[in-house]
Amino acid sequence: MLAVLGVFIFIDTSILAQSTGTAKEDEEISVRRSEHAEQAVRSREMSRARSLSRVGEDYIYVSGYGSGEHNSRLTLSKNYNGQSIDKQGTFEVEDKITKLKLSLEGHVNSGSIKVSLILPDGKIYKSLTMDDSADIQWSESLNIKEDVTKYFGTWKYRITTKVADGSYHLSINTY
Repeated sequence: MLAVLGVFIFIDTSILAQSTGTAKEDEEISVRRSEHAEQAVRSREMSRARSLSRVGEDYIYVSGYGSGEHNSRLTLSKNYNGQSIDKQGTFEVEDKITKLKLSLEGHVNSGSIKVSLILPDGKIYKSLTMDDSADIQWSESLNIKEDVTKYFGTWKYRITTKVADGSYHLSINTY
């Protein structure tokens, strides 16, 4: 009995689910649970990073997590009090990555904050402008196929503000 149990421990859970005939349902439940747990951990970690920084101070939080060795997360956050800026930075998406999750949230009391994500080939992937009309929460997950290389390489993010009073939080996750 113990030998059989040992075999099941080393079998991928998706294979086990397939053997029961409910692979899709089990996989969907597993993905939802995993995403919920990941979001809870991320929220706790971001709250901790914010609490460790001084009031109104910027922070950048980078971590690796998960069972794969190519998982990473970059989180950028900034509070503005009437500034106008134009800044950019980069992040890397390695060719072993199979999933990319991007999310942006923020609010603006006056002025505007524009966040652009630029593909390695220089084309704009997504550009969102926040103003006082509404708070924003956006996220997108990309499943990257091996033969689609446009996502691999050095991406850019660009933050542009115009007399902005508000803040944003940008999170970039690779799996």
